[in-house]
Amino acid sequence: MEQELKKRIEELESRIKKLELNQIGVTMNANSNDNIYRSLLKTLSLPNISTGIGTETPNLNCIIDIASDRFAFRLPGMTTTQRDAIVSPVVGMLVYNLTTNVLNHHNGSVWGAV
Repeated sequence: MEQELKKRIEELESRIKKLELNQIGVTMNANSNDNIYRSLLKTLSLPNISTGIGTETPNLNCIIDIASDRFAFRLPGMTTTQRDAIVSPVVGMLVYNLTTNVLNHHNGSVWGAV
């Protein structure tokens, strides 16, 4: 039992070192809901690290790699009024407009339908 525990600790230490060296991605699943926010903050603050949700091998060219064969990705949904209340929207923002039932993006100047 002690040998097994020692082996597991060495494996975890190795994975931590690889993570610190930006050699592996961070994986999250349904069991890590409580830690998703913290994991994303940590991941986004490190260069060359990918976060995988639903995958153990996130694509290292992606900041967030989401995979599922059962679930969809859901963007924030808001009314036109709520969308327009966003202070200083930036290029590339996406929201699902609940007033018009259309996906909207911001081009840096105005909101438009996709």
